[in-house]
Amino acid sequence: MYVESISAKVQANLELVGQTPLVDCFYLAGGTAIALHLGHRHSYDLDFFSPVPFDKGDPRRFLGSLGQLTVEQEDEGTFLGALNDVRISFFIYPYPLLVSPVLFGAVRIAAPEDLIVMKLDAIAARGKKRDFIDLYFMCRESLPLYEMLPLVEQKYEGVKYNFTHLLKSLTRSRPYAPNAQAGILARRALLF
Repeated sequence: MYVESISAKVQANLELVGQTPLVDCFYLAGGTAIALHLGHRHSYDLDFFSPVPFDKGDPRRFLGSLGQLTVEQEDEGTFLGALNDVRISFFIYPYPLLVSPVLFGAVRIAAPEDLIVMKLDAIAARGKKRDFIDLYFMCRESLPLYEMLPLVEQKYEGVKYNFTHLLKSLTRSRPYAPNAQAGILARRALLF
């Protein structure tokens, strides 16, 4: 894992979460998980997912004694907040993992195959600059795009997934700021 892609604060919070029962049902995904796998950019938040429903009070209950906890949203299936000034989220994500997660300390981190599918879904939903940066490096380091698309069908089996929308999302032009490489770690970006 490329721990240099996360700050000392993020790493400390990851270790704190690893000391709680939350690690039994949640796994880390999102940009920080991808950055830990690939070391391609800095990431500053922690996004945890559970395939099963959880008590909406669990994150507050288990994190409240670990430092300064700020709660932004606490609903069924969603917890948004900050722990020690690091954004942290917990979501229900009712889709099976394609591959067993990787352990990083006591925290389970989604495998690249699952992260790829989740990133494609994020691009279809919002398509932020960092999503495309992540996808580029995942294509370069993990799987080519043509091998990723069948994984979408596998992960969302039984869901009528709109592949036309996904493909259009991948090609849609967006007006990004000139600093499109901001946050990319220089040693990993040589071919970007």
